[in-house]
Amino acid sequence: MQQIIMVIGIISTIAVAVYSNQCKKLSERNKRKSEVLEKLMAYRNMTKSKEFKEVINSIPVIFYDSKKILDALKQFEFSVEKHSGNERDKFGILLEEMHINLGLDANIDVTYLTRYAKF
Repeated sequence: MQQIIMVIGIISTIAVAVYSNQCKKLSERNKRKSEVLEKLMAYRNMTKSKEFKEVINSIPVIFYDSKKILDALKQFEFSVEKHSGNERDKFGILLEEMHINLGLDANIDVTYLTRYAKF
């Protein structure tokens, strides 16, 4: 009986350590995602800057787990490349998807966020 209790104690300790490690990884990933969104928001009106391009280029690495964001990024980059005239709308969709991914989607006003962006 004592051996069973000891085994249960060891398994519980291992389970808590694994869970804690997973929570830490998720927290670090969300922090990196937040940092990318913060930088993108900071440079959203300086779309020709080196910093804006660096942030845009980091999105696939940081948001690799979000098909919606990667699709929105592709659409945005395609519209910029083709000078389609809807770059601001596509950029707004990208920002919106990033906010949603981070749970920040309440009351987001894409028109306000992209009003001075020039592509």
